[in-house]
Amino acid sequence: MTPTTSDPLADRVADWAAQMAEQSGSSDELALQGWALREAARRRGPSAQHLVETIAHQLGALPQGEISQPINRATHAWNQLLAELDSTDENFEHVRIQIRDVFFSVLEAFILAEETGEDESLPAQQLFNAIANDLYFFEPMADVAAELQRSGGGMQLSDLFCTGVAGMFDGEVRVRPGAQPVEVEEFVPISAVVRAAASAKPLTLAAFEKLLAGIPVWYIKWATQRLTLAVSSKTGQLRATVVDGDQAGSPVASHELNGWQFRMAHGKESVATTIADGSATLKLPRQIDPRIFVLQIKDRAGEDWVELFGRVEQSRS
Repeated sequence: MTPTTSDPLADRVADWAAQMAEQSGSSDELALQGWALREAARRRGPSAQHLVETIAHQLGALPQGEISQPINRATHAWNQLLAELDSTDENFEHVRIQIRDVFFSVLEAFILAEETGEDESLPAQQLFNAIANDLYFFEPMADVAAELQRSGGGMQLSDLFCTGVAGMFDGEVRVRPGAQPVEVEEFVPISAVVRAAASAKPLTLAAFEKLLAGIPVWYIKWATQRLTLAVSSKTGQLRATVVDGDQAGSPVASHELNGWQFRMAHGKESVATTIADGSATLKLPRQIDPRIFVLQIKDRAGEDWVELFGRVEQSRS
């Protein structure tokens, strides 16, 4: 079974941080999204504090006079989703991803409208009215909606949206890492693995090399191949090798992901390369800042960057 992340909000933040790094700065569009994501993370409480800190580290001032744009983008995304659902193409996995993205686009638009006092504006109300009778499309996001409900409820558009989606499908709040640790094994994005190992302090290449040596394979969403990662602290290089299944010890690299893009984002620095002959090599910075580090991969179609996931022991309450 190909693993998927258990934390869509963390995925969304990681995608945002990677785009910030790729653009070497914040556009108004990304700045607005960052403000909305920070508020969403705050609503989830202490378990999302690391996400709040990740966003705050790169967040600038709230752009003024641009709130109509995320509302318009969310409306367009919603209409595109409806068109996809009406299509005869039964690409269910693609639609599932699109539902997740539209859910967050709508939520972010409502949060931004509320932050700027525009939640009673005509565009915001029109967006809410457009989706209100079709909330059942967001069934896969019911648990996420439950996590992002504000305690005590509320009557703003973001509250009504999350409460409606969660209530329609009995969404449940997931238990996140807490004060009473119990060791379990689950799939965790590499950015979270690095943060946990470094405790917000810079990670030396020697320490990073040791960390990766303890995790035999890394997983890619929606792909059967795995990656092995090896760091040479002497040369400052990270080598990724593609293997079939869990054959981490296989001497033969798989060529199934040849042509895929592999990249590292580290704050404003972003380097990418193409996988060839079953492997790819990236140059690493001298030290790794766990707040802004991410490794991602993208298929030949060139659509979405996705993070690598490791099967590691995590503390859960």
